Amino acid sequence: MRKYNNAIFDLDGTLLNTKEGIVKSLIDMAANLEFPPIPENKYGFFIGPPIEQSLCEHYCLNDTQTKAAAAVFRKLYTERYLFEAVPYDGIFNMLTMLKENGVKLAIATYKRHDYTERIIKHFNLDKYCSPCFGSDAESRTTKSAIIKACMSEMNIGVSGTVYVGDTEHDRCGAEEAGIGFIGVTYGFGYTQSCHGYAGTPDEIAGIILGEYINVA
Repeated sequence: MRKYNNAIFDLDGTLLNTKEGIVKSLIDMAANLEFPPIPENKYGFFIGPPIEQSLCEHYCLNDTQTKAAAAVFRKLYTERYLFEAVPYDGIFNMLTMLKENGVKLAIATYKRHDYTERIIKHFNLDKYCSPCFGSDAESRTTKSAIIKACMSEMNIGVSGTVYVGDTEHDRCGAEEAGIGFIGVTYGFGYTQSCHGYAGTPDEIAGIILGEYINVA
């Protein structure tokens, strides 16, 4: 029996592998600001959460330093590396399957909204998902607020709605928004949860369409 009629997706680590562009931006940012290089095993710490949060915690920066470092990172990312990303294998087949079965699709990401608009058009994700919201400096500053903005635009409620993401931030955002959550195990930080998990895009489609359920 089908459980979900609406699916909202995270972007980084769920639909797109954006690691290469983010890591290159971090390396250049550290060099430009003469910060200590970020160890390779810490790269994942910077993928998913707001960049300000990760920079502040990793480098122990004050508010002014954090904003300055984030501005350098964003300039490098948007001017050089924004499109250095690849869709995960099977993503477009999964989106096509869901859309053909009448599931409403959207994207809610921590990535800044103007970046989100550019990257989803570049990778043709806007053909499947609408609306697509990123963070802004005013009303959409948390994952739950971004998810709720999508739900409002889609004119849907919590019943029959699920968020699909790859990190603990995504799980918390879905819970705060009052909707279900599917954690993907191929992304940047998620393993399994009591809600459900998917190891491939095909499994995401299977869970949403009610063909099977994976639980931890």
